Amino acid sequence: MNSITRASQLADVALEDQAPSGKIAIGKLLYEAGRIKREDVERVKKLQAEKGLRFGEAAISLGVCSEDDILRALSRQFAFDWIAPTETKLASELSVVFDPFGRAAEALRTVRGQLLLRWFDQGNRTLSIIGLHSGAGVSHVTANLAVLFAQLGMRTLLIDANLRNPRQEALFAVKSHAGLSDMLVGRAAPDSFNKINQIANLWLLSAGPIPPNPQELLARPSFYNLLQNYQKQFDVVLIDTPAFDIGADAEVISSRARGALVVARKNVAKAKVARQLQQDLAGSGVTLCGAVLNEY
Repeated sequence: MNSITRASQLADVALEDQAPSGKIAIGKLLYEAGRIKREDVERVKKLQAEKGLRFGEAAISLGVCSEDDILRALSRQFAFDWIAPTETKLASELSVVFDPFGRAAEALRTVRGQLLLRWFDQGNRTLSIIGLHSGAGVSHVTANLAVLFAQLGMRTLLIDANLRNPRQEALFAVKSHAGLSDMLVGRAAPDSFNKINQIANLWLLSAGPIPPNPQELLARPSFYNLLQNYQKQFDVVLIDTPAFDIGADAEVISSRARGALVVARKNVAKAKVARQLQQDLAGSGVTLCGAVLNEY
């Protein structure tokens, strides 16, 4: 189904305050966003009545707004985060935000669906995401999955536990302040996380200052206690984890989360390393919930 068809099937409203369903009308959203002029609304409504078209379909036919304008208005109407790059400082790597109908976003939705069935629907709330090797794209996958879970209306916390090379602050354009490393040594309160204002239901706990002893900090009981506390506050807790090939951080974090998703890069990942990771996780009582193979 192409995007014009999606738009025309969903948009059959004008500039009234509310659509029949109780949602804000597409025409009103377009007008408030400056994408359509008030005088154009009557033209659209006239063509809509003459041809039996939906509002979005008629507006596109008249050229008063674009297909993307309609789809962005629909995203607001259905509480679906789709933001134009010019409207935010969020990183372009958040493909599920900037290109929600693209191939990468659809693939990640499939991953989300499998994780729901295999892990979160079973009563679990915490999941670590591990790179089989450095540069596998863990931060990218974790950030996009966090957005996707939040779009389901699930209260989602993204924890950047990569205390060696953290990236989530940059991806979500969050100013540096107290983070996980501060909490683990008692210098910050457990609620020192950031609400991502442009994405409903999403919070970020950044890594904080990079410590000289990340593995020792993550092995402390305070990290386990934090996760136990967050499981009571959030529906989904995703943990961005350092790569398996740079230290034991990944195994320590995953043993606390009890579940893991592995990310590997196509034509780079080695079967021997994958088998070793699987054995190590199993030995720590960690459930391997699946794997993602990046093609970039």
